[in-house]
Amino acid sequence: MSSDHYEKSRKRGEYIQARERHLSALKGLPRLAQVALVARVCQRELRHTKHMGLFHALSDLAGGNHGSRLEPHLSLFRKYVEELEERGREPHDDYEAMWRAVGLRGVLTCVDAVPLLLSPSTERRAAGCDQVVKGVKGVAEQGGGGPNSSTIINEHFWGIFPYLRDLDLLIALAESEQWSDDTAVDMDVLGAPFSVAEYDLKAWEAYVLRDNEPTKGNEIVVEIDVPDGTSDEEVIRTVREFAELADGLHRVYGGRGLEVRTVECFVGMSVATGGAR
Repeated sequence: MSSDHYEKSRKRGEYIQARERHLSALKGLPRLAQVALVARVCQRELRHTKHMGLFHALSDLAGGNHGSRLEPHLSLFRKYVEELEERGREPHDDYEAMWRAVGLRGVLTCVDAVPLLLSPSTERRAAGCDQVVKGVKGVAEQGGGGPNSSTIINEHFWGIFPYLRDLDLLIALAESEQWSDDTAVDMDVLGAPFSVAEYDLKAWEAYVLRDNEPTKGNEIVVEIDVPDGTSDEEVIRTVREFAELADGLHRVYGGRGLEVRTVECFVGMSVATGGAR
């Protein structure tokens, strides 16, 4: 085996491990945040179809509306996927329909897991998470053979990147805002649902395999007003909490983290400066 081939194989293995580590974190999310990830799959994959009603129903469900009517939209979508799969078989051999059905079957797998995610049973919820992971991987397969396939993220892997970012963002928000299983999730927190093809794949590769250490870069200056009578310990605790939240958010959006360089206290205000990339 050549050194170049060995290095690519090593990198591929490293990527797969990182991907699985990211996806396994789904089980630690509150249940409505898990539903929000499923809604995100529908929002991204169905946004140019007549089946966006499925996304809206799931979005309502993630937002705490337990009266949301999912089944009518799901039945229509299931029929559509089955029709595509039929067109992909002999004697039709519609390759485009078959390939489209691969991704949409992944969407259907995710949506079918929602009752499990909302179950009071720990075992059923865990099974639902496994089913969502399987579905997201199925969605990613639709992106096989896309642009920049010379990276280590090729064929059945590269399409999963946006969902890893969505998952990381939900995890960061759930931790920082202390979400419970009943905390409503506004889908707007995930930002615009760009398609996989609109992403720079090398950047996504760097995101999944990113270093955990902050690097030198731009400087940010943050001013915090401190009320009279606040102790030094309270000021330090506030700065530390703010830095931890900012660091997590920076990493979620692809940065390599923030670090507090100095803390300077003045009469009337407190200033913390940090580095970012």
